[in-house]
Order: sequence, then structure tokens, then C-alpha cells
Amino acid sequence: GSVTTKPNTALMLLLLALAVLAQQRKETLPRWAGNLIAILVVALTAATLLEYATARDLGLDQLIAHVPPEAAGDPVGRMSQGTAACGLLSALALLCVETSPFGTLFASLAGLLSMSALVGYLFDAGPLLGVRLLRSMAPRTAGSLFLVQIAYFLLRPQREPIRSLLHSARHHRFGAWFVLGTCLLPLLLGLPIATLYRHGWFAAPFAFAVLVVLLVGAQAVLVSRNSRSLVLAEAKRTRVEAERLLLAEKNQQQYVTLVASQKRAAESEAHFRLIANALPALVSYIDRDLRYVRVNRTYEEWFGRPASAIEGQLLEDVLGPSGANVRRHLESSLRGEPQQFEAQVRTAQGERTLSISHIPDIDDHGEVRGVIVQANDITARKQAEAALRQTEKLAAVGKLASSIAHEINNPLEAVTNLLYLANSSDNLTEIRFHLETAEQELARVSAIANQTLRFHRQASAPVKVTAHDLLETVMAIYQGRLHAMGIRIEQKHATSKPVPCMDGEIRQVLNNLVGNAIDAMQGSRGRLLLRSHGATDWRTGRR
Repeated sequence: GSVTTKPNTALMLLLLALAVLAQQRKETLPRWAGNLIAILVVALTAATLLEYATARDLGLDQLIAHVPPEAAGDPVGRMSQGTAACGLLSALALLCVETSPFGTLFASLAGLLSMSALVGYLFDAGPLLGVRLLRSMAPRTAGSLFLVQIAYFLLRPQREPIRSLLHSARHHRFGAWFVLGTCLLPLLLGLPIATLYRHGWFAAPFAFAVLVVLLVGAQAVLVSRNSRSLVLAEAKRTRVEAERLLLAEKNQQQYVTLVASQKRAAESEAHFRLIANALPALVSYIDRDLRYVRVNRTYEEWFGRPASAIEGQLLEDVLGPSGANVRRHLESSLRGEPQQFEAQVRTAQGERTLSISHIPDIDDHGEVRGVIVQANDITARKQAEAALRQTEKLAAVGKLASSIAHEINNPLEAVTNLLYLANSSDNLTEIRFHLETAEQELARVSAIANQTLRFHRQASAPVKVTAHDLLETVMAIYQGRLHAMGIRIEQKHATSKPVPCMDGEIRQVLNNLVGNAIDAMQGSRGRLLLRSHGATDWRTGRR
């Protein structure tokens, strides 16, 4: 039974091995994977220690498998106190491997516990240091936990003393023998003493076992001091060598740096001009005095001057009166505010519309040294847009003309019929009735004509008009169709405040909306709801 590993102990060792592997593969596995596995070990071992402390059964004994008492002792399936304590320290060390220096302390304590248990079994020394739980670990459990501690230290080979040990083993003739001697010397010294004890030569194996543990500690101290000395010596040698090289090559480095800087500056200047000249856009750099510092070839072509006649000139000297259209944007850019706008600029090719971008050139201290300007010709696009708009207006006018013709045709047909009935009748009262009805229909035609004139009135500037007035003009045109289709009209105006707008264009927009709504209700009776209310421009807060 002393060499049997219990199920919970096997589970703990498996989780510890997986946690070490996850920490070693942290580049390919999630960072939290190793920590999560270590936390599971902490929970398992802490709960086991709690069972021993409170003398209560938390159900952990049968966590993996049902173990009969005759196979594992009492309590069945539960890891020993020493095993749980050593496993808890190992898991805490793995949790602290990245974030805390306590990881080395926890791993060292766990290694001391596991080695102490191994020494007790090897030399039949009983409980070491007077602590019975140190002997309660099975040999294979103690050996496995000791290997976990070795793996922990090898996870971070860049730390001392592992770094110095590996360095010695790799680069020095006697380094490997030194490492082996450090690890095996205590056991090699203790084994003959224990053998003599078993043959009756000694009666105090406890003292010899403690001696072995102290030898291990002494060797660890020697290794640490040796590694510290190596680190200090290497650091001092590196510092002296660096100072010597720095002193010897200082002048040469300064000269090389100066030459390289000049070369880079010349190359950057050449690259800038090459790139800027290849662009079809106007590219320039303007300083804080609003003088041109650099311009590309497109500037030369547009303004009919060589670059030498533009660079060094003020903004107005190059752009003339057009400079006023961009000056205020340049002043904003010199305050550190990027700008994007459109402006009319007179060039050697005539008046052009440009899309202009201003990018402030800000130094390391936050000061604006100048502005990088890029301008693209959008004259053709603007002309095309003005033409995609004129066509839309003509289409809207055609649709409106069709609606007006329909609205006028109905009352004119009624007038024709009423005049025929009046001419055919001998009854004066009936004749008068037909003539009055015809007069009403003609008045309706007149109203439609007046509304149409208002509809097409083109204002040169915005005029103030209410939403009710705009909609009344539109609804007068569709009154006949709405009545014939049985469409009910409902208006809700939450404001009577007039707003400035180009009323003719707005009426066209409303006419399209109303016409689409009527078309959508074709063949079915419905409701046409017209609503208006006040709004806020949230960028400015203006009502």
C-alpha cells in the first residue's frame, strides 16, 4: 500500500503536468488555460486539507472511482495530508510563475517537502523534521511532485539560478559534472550512511537524514551565490566593453550618422518631389506666413508659371482674388484644425471648382509649422450634377403637368356638358342652375391655374412660408383624383411657424410624395395623412 497512488492523487499529478505544459506552450495556447488548470488543483488540494482539518467528508474520496478500503487504506481514495500540501504549493507556484516572485518560494517549499519524503523512504528514517505528514506521501507521488518542481524551474530558463546552471552545462567543460554533482552529491553521501544503519552500525538515522537535507540546502546556496557572482561579473564585463567601444567609435558614429541624415534628407526631398509631381492634383506646402514653400508640377501647369516663380510667394500673389476663398481655411489649419471644403479658384485655364484638403504639419511640441494642401478639380463633376438635377426637375414637371391636365380636364368636361344642358332646356330655373354650376367649375379651373402659377414660381432667394401653405398648394392639384378615388385627407399641423426655404423646389418634393402616396392607394379607398411639426438642428441648436 505504501507505493500505491490513489485516484485523487493521480488526478492532481495529471492536472499539474497539464498546467506545466500549458505554461510552456503559452504562445500557441490561451494564456488563461494553464491558470485555469492550476486553479482546479488548488481547489482539489485545499478541499482535501479542509476535510482533514474539519474531520468531515466532502465527497472527494470517491471523486474518480470507488476504491475499496482494503486496497487504499482509510480514508479510501483520499490523498494524504503531505500530498495535498505539496500539490497546493505546486499549483500556487504555477499561478505565480508570470506575476509574482513568490512562485519560486512556493516551488522551493514543495520541492523540500517531496525530497524530504523521498529521503525518509530511502533511509527508513521515519517522519523527517518531526513532521509526520512528510512521510505520508507514497514514493512515486513524492518523486512525481519533485519532477514537477524541476519542470517549474525549467519553465523560466532565463531566471537565476537556472540560467547560470544551463550556461555552465552548455559552455564549460566541467559544467555538466558540476550540475550532476550538485543534485546527486547529497544522495551519494547519504546512501552509504543509511546502508551502515541497516546493518546495525548506527542508531540515529534521523540525524543522518537531516544531514542530507542540509547538504541539499547548502548546495543550493552555493549555486545561488555562484550564479550571482557570474551575473555581476558578466554585467561588469559587458559594461566596460560597451564603454570602451562607445569611446572608440563615438566620433565615427557621429560622422556616419551625419552623412546618413544628409543622405536621407536628400532622398526624402527627391521622393517627395517625384510623388508630388506624379499626382494629377494640386499639392503644395504653405508656411505660417501663408507663403508657398513647395509646389508640384501640376501647379506649374495650372498657373502657367515655373515652380521657382511660385515658391516663396504669398497666397494672394499666386491665387489673386481667389485667395480670399481659401485664406480663412488656411488660418484655421494653422490653429491645428484640418479642413475639407470646396472653393472657386481662377487659374490660367479659367474659373475652376476645387475640392481642397488642408492637413496641419505639427511638430513634436504641438506647434503648427505649416499646412499641406491638396486640391482636386471637380468642375466636371459639378457640371454633371447640375445637369442629374435639371433632368430630375424636368421629369417632375412632366409628371405635374400630367396631373394638372387631368385636374383641369374634368371640370372643363363638366362645363361643356352643363352648357349643352342649358342650351337644350326651356326652363329658366334649370338654365340658371346649369349656368351657376358651370361657373363653379370654371372657378375651380381658375383656382387650379392660380395654384399652378404659385407652384412654379421660382424665387431667387429663400422666402418664409408655412407647411400648411405648401401643402395646400399641392393638394389643390390632386383634389379631383382624391375625390374620385374616395381617399380621405387628414391634416395635423403642430406648428404654424414660417420657415425660410426655396418654396418652388419644396413644392416639387411634396408633389412627388403626395403623388406616390396616391399611386400606392390605387384601386382601394384609403387615408392620406399630412403632418408637420417643429424640429431642431442638433449640431447648432437652432429651431
